[in-house]
Amino acid sequence: MAINNLKNLEFNNRKLWKEKELDFVSEINKNNEQWSKDRRTDFLRKEINNINNEIKELNFLSEKCVGEIYQWFGEYIKENFITGMNNKKNKFLKNLKFIDCINDDNNINQKDIDVAREYRCSDIVEVQKRENGRSWCACVFHNEKTPSMCIYEKSNSFYCFGCGKSGDSIDLAMFVFNLDFVNVVRKLSHIC
Repeated sequence: MAINNLKNLEFNNRKLWKEKELDFVSEINKNNEQWSKDRRTDFLRKEINNINNEIKELNFLSEKCVGEIYQWFGEYIKENFITGMNNKKNKFLKNLKFIDCINDDNNINQKDIDVAREYRCSDIVEVQKRENGRSWCACVFHNEKTPSMCIYEKSNSFYCFGCGKSGDSIDLAMFVFNLDFVNVVRKLSHIC
């Protein structure tokens, strides 16, 4: 019973995070880039703080699971929930770091574009399943419950079998981060 409740909690948290991200993207005002940058930074900082609080609570709960009977439950919490939350926090921190790289300087060259194209698509979106050199995730271009977007690790490209969108890491990042080509190249090639 308790395990099912924790699984539901994990599912609801993932669903809530996805909804918050989608709400944020729909609120972005493309005409005011500084406002968008500030809003995104605030959003990420709040989410990181929320995740830290949840991790503290789960650590407290797992530490209370002592003795032979309950020790497995504490290990289960650590392996299945705390690790996932730390991964999510690290993605938010990475995104926060990238936002600081965005500025008005349009100086990019072919080398920067090549480096940006080498950035793995699977690091831009949340991968749900990996198999045979392919990663599957929910498509970021439309709402769906089951993963239909395939990321081909070998060619570092993606294709959604639901809506037909395809491209490379730059195309994917332009949509996910709501940035123009120059800023995406700067972000993915870590030019600061």
